[in-house]
Amino acid sequence: MAGTEIPSARCLQSISIAESTSSSEEPPAKRIRSSRSITSATACTTVQPTVYRRLDKTKREIRICDLHPSSELSAPLICSLRIVPLDEVGKFVAFSYVWGQEPSTETIIINGSQHQIRPNLAAGLRRFRANYYQSLSRKHRNPRPISVWADAICIDQDSIEERNHQVPLMRFIFSKCEYAFSWLGESDSTSDLAMDSIARLETFAGLKARASHDRHVLLTQKGSPFREAALWIAIRKLLEREFWHRVWIFQEILLPKKLILACGSKSIPWTTFEVLNRLPPDISYRLSDYKLLRRELAYLDLETQDQVIAVCRIAQSFVYMFGFTSPSFCGIIVNTTHLKATDARDKIYGLLAIAKNPTILPDYSKTASQVYTEFAKSMLDEIWNLPLLLYCGLSANESNTKLATWVPNWDHVTRTKTTAAAPWRSWHNPGCTLGYCLRYLAHVEFRDLPHLTALHVQGQLRSSITDLKYQNEWLEAHNYKTTISNMYGSLYPCWSGGTTEWKGVHQPVQRLVALYLTLTQRYSLLDERSLTEKKETAAGFCYTTISRLDSATDTPDTASKLSLSMLLETLASEFGNQPETFSHPEQYENDYLTAENDSLHRRVFFETSSGRFGLGPIGAQEGDIICNIYGFSIPLLLRKVDSHYLIVGSCFVLGCMADQGYDESKAETLEIW
Repeated sequence: MAGTEIPSARCLQSISIAESTSSSEEPPAKRIRSSRSITSATACTTVQPTVYRRLDKTKREIRICDLHPSSELSAPLICSLRIVPLDEVGKFVAFSYVWGQEPSTETIIINGSQHQIRPNLAAGLRRFRANYYQSLSRKHRNPRPISVWADAICIDQDSIEERNHQVPLMRFIFSKCEYAFSWLGESDSTSDLAMDSIARLETFAGLKARASHDRHVLLTQKGSPFREAALWIAIRKLLEREFWHRVWIFQEILLPKKLILACGSKSIPWTTFEVLNRLPPDISYRLSDYKLLRRELAYLDLETQDQVIAVCRIAQSFVYMFGFTSPSFCGIIVNTTHLKATDARDKIYGLLAIAKNPTILPDYSKTASQVYTEFAKSMLDEIWNLPLLLYCGLSANESNTKLATWVPNWDHVTRTKTTAAAPWRSWHNPGCTLGYCLRYLAHVEFRDLPHLTALHVQGQLRSSITDLKYQNEWLEAHNYKTTISNMYGSLYPCWSGGTTEWKGVHQPVQRLVALYLTLTQRYSLLDERSLTEKKETAAGFCYTTISRLDSATDTPDTASKLSLSMLLETLASEFGNQPETFSHPEQYENDYLTAENDSLHRRVFFETSSGRFGLGPIGAQEGDIICNIYGFSIPLLLRKVDSHYLIVGSCFVLGCMADQGYDESKAETLEIW
């Protein structure tokens, strides 16, 4: 029920903070608090219920925590709260950290009262306080309190009204702060080495440009410590910390003008940390680029190669995530699907500060289902946000029956890590431009139902699934052999450049090409680099196919007609000549098997009533219908229930991608629940 979800914008645990007030308003019900004292130095403090004085929304007031400095880590945490208008806040430091799952067991003294906070925040405050004290000259070792802002302390987490008011202000809080202190957590056995190594990266090899030569110098220079696997293992572990996987961290890194990263007693500015951005190749997650990088590292032992590449992959994801800009809130949400949130609603609310002119405002009185539905309705009003449907379907909503199948369950997407299998990048069709969308504008409207909302959209129903196999079934030699043998006598439409071109007579070998393109999810020629990768996987497909047919027993004559040379000739025709790659297909078997495994991960292989191949979501059933939605390049699988449809998920079917074979005269209004 609305209003029963108490978790805060960052965590389930609420914290009450003492604050001086002259208000006569009635305090809330008393809360039970720990009565243990912390040190003799604070024996005069008392444990008592406290209240937050109401903030003035018209003045955009916030609370600032004035932390008393100390050089001793073990010294009690003592601070006071004050209220100031955001426009008059002055200098302060914004705290960025992970709340953590531990209960609130650490004590902080606020305005003379003891309060409990979570261990990670307490550790971060102590380290920040000590670093600040040590940075002062000796004659200034008795400084005034340090002004900081930390959400767990400065926002009344028990007040839904206040949280709704304060979350939209976080954009300005992190933009106005003197700098943000990003606390990665306490040190471990490798973190000091990682922090020191990152600090030395830029100066050691003079990394001033993004070029493979710089990486080469860095790793080959005589006496370079960066040739040791242990160093790269330490950096990888630092980059895998929970800090980097929280949704709130995204805005807290992007918004501040200055940022300090701290782990244990070590700290480095963000500008130093960004040297990692220059390590990976200038690529877009292409396997072939990392193959080239491995060749650069051939003189290193395999363990070191693996660790360098692992760091480059993580750094590349940072480059993509933090360098990603989109005018659409939808694009931001999709780009951060992997980030976690303790409160499921924060998968949306935690990113509002980055959005330009967001169409929704935080309301923590609503359930996660209501928030996700409101967000989907606001986004689907814009034609370029239709890719949200890639994250919809029965499999994504199986844990939340209150969601319509056209509403993405973002919490489920993150928890099940289905983004690795989502076709957002690998199925993206360059031919689906804005011009295409404007030619086929989707007509979207909504109808309220008792428990959810129906989506009305224009679309064309295509063929249905007739034969479906899961990954393990499909890869059995018998099933693979049967599919190959059935190609002879079957026809497949000829296609070119993302659009169907009917050319009269269709040769059966086109179906073989279609199988390769389906199993690698490639159906258009992109740039020269992707074309090279396509040649390699095509050669590997040919070699793997013959190997599988040879391993099958009782191979029918139709399948035995195939030879490696015939397969190579058929696939090579895709490129207009016989590339050198096809002379040694066995060298590319692993590349193809990797691409095939990525395609089949969390998907099923199927054939359709019209004789096409396809890949669909787990949970698909025979009889599910392939549908093209107006203005959306990726087909969906729909399941008819009474007079309406449910979205099963997105699918990949050659001949149905983008505007392939789309017939506007056959479009109809579909009601999707």
